[in-house]
Amino acid sequence: MAGGDRASDRDRQAAARLAARAVAAFEEPALVFDGTGAIRGVNAHALRMLGLPGGTRDLIGADVKDLLYDKEAKRAHARTLPFRVGGGEEMVTAKLLDGSLVPVLVRCVALGDDGRAPYCVVLRDPDAVHGDKREQMRALDEMRRSNDRLRGILSIVTTSTLSMDSFAEFTQDVTNRLEKVFDASAVLLYLAESNGYRLRGASHGAMRMPHDLAFVPQGYGVTSLTARMRRSIRLRAVAGCAEDDAAGIMVDMDTDTRMRVSSPIVGSCSSILATPVFSYDHVMAVVLVVWRAPHVIDAASLPLMDTLAEFLSMEFATAISQFQQTRRMECSQAVDDVRDLVHDAGTMTDDTALAVARIATRVMPAHAILLEDNAWTAAVTARSLDDLILRADPQLPGAAPDVDEPGGTAGAPAREGVTARGDEPARARAGETATDGRDSADGAGGARGETGITLAYREGIGFPVTFDDLFPDGDTSRIVRADDAVGAWAGRHSDLGVGVALRLTPPAFAGETPQYALLLMRGLADPPFDDAEVEFVRRMGDTIARTLSEERERMNDTHIAQALQSGMRNKLPQAPGLTTASLYLSATESAVVGGDFFDLFTLPDSRTIVVIGDVSGKGVESAAMASLVKTALAAYAWDGLDPAQIATSLNNMVCNFSRAETFASLLVVLVDVRARSAVYCSAGHMPGMLVHDPQTDHGSLELLSVQSPVIGAMEDMTYANGTFSFTTGDVLFMYTDGTTEARSPDGAFFGVESLRETLLRAVRLDIQRVPEAVLGEVAVFTQGNLRDDIAMVAVRFDECPDARA
Repeated sequence: MAGGDRASDRDRQAAARLAARAVAAFEEPALVFDGTGAIRGVNAHALRMLGLPGGTRDLIGADVKDLLYDKEAKRAHARTLPFRVGGGEEMVTAKLLDGSLVPVLVRCVALGDDGRAPYCVVLRDPDAVHGDKREQMRALDEMRRSNDRLRGILSIVTTSTLSMDSFAEFTQDVTNRLEKVFDASAVLLYLAESNGYRLRGASHGAMRMPHDLAFVPQGYGVTSLTARMRRSIRLRAVAGCAEDDAAGIMVDMDTDTRMRVSSPIVGSCSSILATPVFSYDHVMAVVLVVWRAPHVIDAASLPLMDTLAEFLSMEFATAISQFQQTRRMECSQAVDDVRDLVHDAGTMTDDTALAVARIATRVMPAHAILLEDNAWTAAVTARSLDDLILRADPQLPGAAPDVDEPGGTAGAPAREGVTARGDEPARARAGETATDGRDSADGAGGARGETGITLAYREGIGFPVTFDDLFPDGDTSRIVRADDAVGAWAGRHSDLGVGVALRLTPPAFAGETPQYALLLMRGLADPPFDDAEVEFVRRMGDTIARTLSEERERMNDTHIAQALQSGMRNKLPQAPGLTTASLYLSATESAVVGGDFFDLFTLPDSRTIVVIGDVSGKGVESAAMASLVKTALAAYAWDGLDPAQIATSLNNMVCNFSRAETFASLLVVLVDVRARSAVYCSAGHMPGMLVHDPQTDHGSLELLSVQSPVIGAMEDMTYANGTFSFTTGDVLFMYTDGTTEARSPDGAFFGVESLRETLLRAVRLDIQRVPEAVLGEVAVFTQGNLRDDIAMVAVRFDECPDARA
């Protein structure tokens, strides 16, 4: 710009200032505006005439075209004026502070020779010419606006219907309509919670409001004021006093009472209409209609808003109930997902912790920070699991010292050779160097040029609180506040300060490493965790602790059961005059340890007892019972009892020492090799099969068909013996019900008849291969889908060792 142009602008600005001061001395209402239409000065007469008695601040800088319209009440275009310059007096329309339109007579003159010079407008009340036309227009305009608002409220009540699936859409529709009905800047709808008011709906105009309105704590802001007063209130900001004095001061227009209101919304609004929505006797919501520009809220707005509140109370009661039910279902599903996740993992690791964090933040938005207590750290470390960057640790390269940290450090120093863990690979961010920490130029664990932020993000930073202090009394969760040690630590290393802590490694595992916990955090300006969210985290913590404990107990039980059964499933020993083969096969991978067992005891006088059994149930109890039965059976056999007497003694023992639902099936065979005969007792067991002449074409099969009750069903049961004779080469086959009850894909049983045919073919093989051959046929029949354990024993009767020639 040339020097002359700059001088001209300064002259014009000086002239505008002089004209603004001069207009104050006018005896008639007058104002001054510049070439852009911006008002630069106004006198007291004009303020009174325009309904602005409080001062000039509300008009200075405003566009004159927003104050004065043409006689048809239409706003002039951007580069035109609603009146002539330099002409005579003419009628235009003025918009008063309360929004009403009134006629005025104006006369405009230019205060310079060019189009950029200031202008002066003199206003005159047309009452002398038009009588009471002004009051008539004011009354008609007020009636029109009241009717429009009434129609708008009735339209909301009659046409807005809440859908259970679209509460957000419903509140958006209601707030947008209210904004239009009241010609407001924005409409905000808050729902009451135990610790404050959460924003659940806002009109389009709210996008131009402050961004920290999402939550208002209990006891603060217009929401709490409205709930306490229990009525609709009209508030206007105090004008005409110093900024510091006026900050947060509003006037209740119904009682003319001044009050200080602590809320971000107060500083950006000139007027607020607040209405409570009741559910029975308590306030469940507050609706705020706000204006940023000066606005007078007429008293007729109060009954309209009360009518709307009655309508909303019914809609919101249903919506809140549905919202809470949906939230409970989401939380319950998330807890179930965590239980399944931890059950499948069996232990807590980095990956499991990350998966738990994903499930938790799916239900309640928060930043997740993983706490790890590992033996090699000598301290608890914290690491972000999302895009949050924890600020540099004082001990890391490139970081400034932090004198507030206990012991002069905010955490453990970086260590050489440490890489990112879990799902957080070592990776570079803008302006940073991604390394694995192995090429440290200074010996402190960071590569040359690597910043403290990089290492803090990758390896974690020190955490000043131990798990015992973080979770006292064995708790699995706790609230984190901004003023406690954890909240203060979060504030130093991030922009977070409130949240909840979740213990991922149960207290019972405290002596083991590593241990894990999660911090689920939000910023101080974010909505705090509500009661439902805190309860959700508590349930997650209890579920994780219970599931991990149960999984460890189950694994211990499985190991015990496997140890017990491994002693029962050893290969059968050989006995004089007998050759034995045995086989045990667990069911599918999903099956747990069962109670199948077999054994062989040699007795004096060339006698041998062979037994096979099946204890009901699974796991440690059945395996322990099977071990007890086998041990007791050996003792009874050495006492000289026959199979039926052994079964009777075992039955009394099981009935006295076991649960009512525990029972066992047994096939006990006492073989006398010299006599070439045997006595057996089948106590609820599958009948044994004796194959005569197995190596010949005329081999036959005999079922050991004498049956007795199962062991342990009830006391004083009667057990019977059966007998059979054998010759050299005959084969006795014993098995558990998993063999005959094996099913094909279409559900058919393998059955006794199929077993007979299979066994007659199998006994032609070497005795050691008989159980495997039978199992092979069963596997083909079931297509490998076994649902129960299978135990088999094959005994071949050989020559008696001391037989006489």
